[in-house]
Amino acid sequence: MKIEKLNDLGLIKLPEERLKFGYLAGTNVEISIESEKIILTKTEKSIDFEDKNSLICNIDELGRVHIRSELREKLFFKHGDNIQFEINNDSIIMAKFSAQN
Repeated sequence: MKIEKLNDLGLIKLPEERLKFGYLAGTNVEISIESEKIILTKTEKSIDFEDKNSLICNIDELGRVHIRSELREKLFFKHGDNIQFEINNDSIIMAKFSAQN
């Protein structure tokens, strides 16, 4: 299990393990919410696509994604929160980490 901190701009660095599954810099990912988790999935949709349930962003050259404020607010994610990752071929799942997890 990998844990990273969410910064004050809503950026979070994805674990290097993402590279094994093709989540490279420049990859477009669809960001959606499921239960109390943020789900990232690779997509061919353009970066300007957005609907009420998801949005598209790009993995930057440092391996980070931007979690927009409206998504952070829905899940009560805030600056400094520890976020844990689960990565597989289909998705990257992010959830707020607590000692109870």
